[in-house]
Amino acid sequence: MIHSSQKFVSYTPFSSNRKITIADGSVSTVAGQSDIAINKTLTLSNVLHIPKLFTNILSIQKITKGSNCSVVFYPNRCVFQKQSTRRIIRHSKEVNGLYYLEESSG
Repeated sequence: MIHSSQKFVSYTPFSSNRKITIADGSVSTVAGQSDIAINKTLTLSNVLHIPKLFTNILSIQKITKGSNCSVVFYPNRCVFQKQSTRRIIRHSKEVNGLYYLEESSG
């Protein structure tokens, strides 16, 4: 789920009756969905656009099944690897118990 549509590759708007319950228990409107290019080798499909979110949320299950990646967690970071080559394609650092995907130009 993503709060800003800036990273969308393509975009399909939804009618205003599509809702989702977010982590704080409130209900928010789903504005649409799209594919997102995380970098040159990693694209996520059918990502929901939820403007009310203050940050982006990544589903590990979705990235491992949909993108043929492995995610390995360490105490201070995690790495995203292509399953076929074990090549690291992204990494993330841990801050206060959450893992943040660092911005990348490619």
